[in-house]
Amino acid sequence: MRFFPPPAFLTMPAVGVDVSDKSIKFLQFERTKDGCKLTVFGDVDLKEGVVDGGEIKHTEQLVEALSVAKERSGASFARASLPEQKAYFFTTKVPSSASHDQIIKILEFELEEHVPLSPGEAIMDYDRVVENGLPTGDEIVVGVTVYPRATVMKYTDAFKRAGLFPLSLEIEAQAIERAIVPYGDMRTFMIIDLGETSTGLSIVSNGMLTFTSTLDMAGSALTRIFMEELSLASSSDVAHVKNTIGITTNGTNETLTKKLRAVVEKLVEEIKRHREYWETHEGENNKKNTPIDMVFLCGGNANVKGLPEYMERVLDVSVRRANVWQNAFSINDTVPEMSFEVSLSYSTAIGLALRSDN
Repeated sequence: MRFFPPPAFLTMPAVGVDVSDKSIKFLQFERTKDGCKLTVFGDVDLKEGVVDGGEIKHTEQLVEALSVAKERSGASFARASLPEQKAYFFTTKVPSSASHDQIIKILEFELEEHVPLSPGEAIMDYDRVVENGLPTGDEIVVGVTVYPRATVMKYTDAFKRAGLFPLSLEIEAQAIERAIVPYGDMRTFMIIDLGETSTGLSIVSNGMLTFTSTLDMAGSALTRIFMEELSLASSSDVAHVKNTIGITTNGTNETLTKKLRAVVEKLVEEIKRHREYWETHEGENNKKNTPIDMVFLCGGNANVKGLPEYMERVLDVSVRRANVWQNAFSINDTVPEMSFEVSLSYSTAIGLALRSDN
């Protein structure tokens, strides 16, 4: 596929579309013999309240924004993300000899144990996580993603009405993992997606997503503090201050420092709690989960100056801003048409664009 890429009309080239409460980000690659080539990207602002907490409140306005994304990208097909806040994720064991349809039926029976939805109210899919060491013919572990059917239908309908046929839908954490975790790296990573309206935490182990959660912290808390303490009026001013001053105020403004640290400490405590839960519990393979080897930061607020260094010191584990082009191309050979700071907010769209069902 890499050295002899098929004609575009056979592969149905699709744009990765990431819908958040604030905006729609879209990005598309062209696959060549030298790897992926970034061909188009952009964003469309959403009016406040169009999407709230991942729930579509005003379908017509979302369709209008998606139509703009379609026009700018020139795409007819999309690989889209669904809101993490509406997702349920769990792991379980199934017979290794079971067919896809048989596995779905098994999962339907287990649904009530894990999520507050009946099979008729849910849409689910699964991925193999890791074989549990039992002989062939026994069991495998699968990661199961479940969404309310009504949520999926709303998003699907909005995309279709905008002229973007959705080839696939997946949770943001799955797309981000595809973008930033090096292919073939079996270590255990924690990913913190620091958005403006929400923060997602996920854990990838043995090359597969195994845990997701939404943290009670958003970049908007930092934005509000900077605006109030420094009398900033525009979002561009706030972004500049976040990236150049951040939490490293060096005592020049004690009130600002205290308020910023309070927010960051709350975030770190949440991360510690989830890390402890992960590392002290057994997985579906009846073995203790492996310790976190590294923490990746992505999302627009991963740019906050001093944040990785502070988290690394407190968590006592390597923390770094993600290379969102990790699995698309080498930044040593290719210079993308967007800054590193901007690229961090495109991690979901990049992961979606990298998906291939061939």
